Amino acid sequence: MSTETLDINKLSQWYEANKGPFIRFIGKHYNTLKSDDIEDLYQESIMALYQNIRTNKLTELKCSLSTYLIRIGMNKANSLLKQIQPVSEDQNDFNWDSLSHLTGDDTHPYQKEIYDVVNGIEQPCREILFGYYYDSFSMTTIAERLGYKDADTVKATKYRCMQKVKNMLHTRINYQKQKAAK
Repeated sequence: MSTETLDINKLSQWYEANKGPFIRFIGKHYNTLKSDDIEDLYQESIMALYQNIRTNKLTELKCSLSTYLIRIGMNKANSLLKQIQPVSEDQNDFNWDSLSHLTGDDTHPYQKEIYDVVNGIEQPCREILFGYYYDSFSMTTIAERLGYKDADTVKATKYRCMQKVKNMLHTRINYQKQKAAK
């Protein structure tokens, strides 16, 4: 059997082995989605992974294939939530410029969502945001700990991470509001 021949048994085993972890991860981090939606996301993510391999979009991995699959699922979950409820321009729910709510402000109405989004975001964003807001590390300290060139590089990365978190929170909160209004 050549290396280019697809081994259906191995593919089937990989598919089944990754289904549970995928569904648990997406279900935990996108807990407003229905289980049927998460199952559909798994199927769509598998198909997207296959297409990325087939079209040579994916030629080299910097993470495991399972992690790559979950990242596809997260992107698809974000897109699904945006389709259900577009991001609102009303940003008065809380101060989006700060994630100081990570420090334990349990009275904040979106405390759990903030924590869940930041805890579920990819590295290095998670380390930078928790380091800065939770551990109160300086940008210089974070740069040294994570091997960045300098504090300015960490600031730029933190800004991009904050934009991702902001978008994910908007989507999640708007979806929850829509769900509660029904």
